[in-house]
Amino acid sequence: APSYEVMMGGRIVAALCHGAFFGIGSVVAADMVAPNKRAGAIAMMFAGLTIANVLGVPFGTLLGQQLGWRSTFWA
Repeated sequence: APSYEVMMGGRIVAALCHGAFFGIGSVVAADMVAPNKRAGAIAMMFAGLTIANVLGVPFGTLLGQQLGWRSTFWA
């Protein structure tokens, strides 16, 4: 992103899609397994978000501190 404002605009667009992703993702996860395993499949999908926050946020902070804020968006 050429500026902080452009980066924040992109983050807002991504946040708007976030809710739809988890709504659809939980339905897909439930449909992929047997009815008696649906709760576990949905829990596993949501565990990914928790793990991403626990590991990703501190790592992103470290990366941003060492290499600048743009480095956290390198893919």
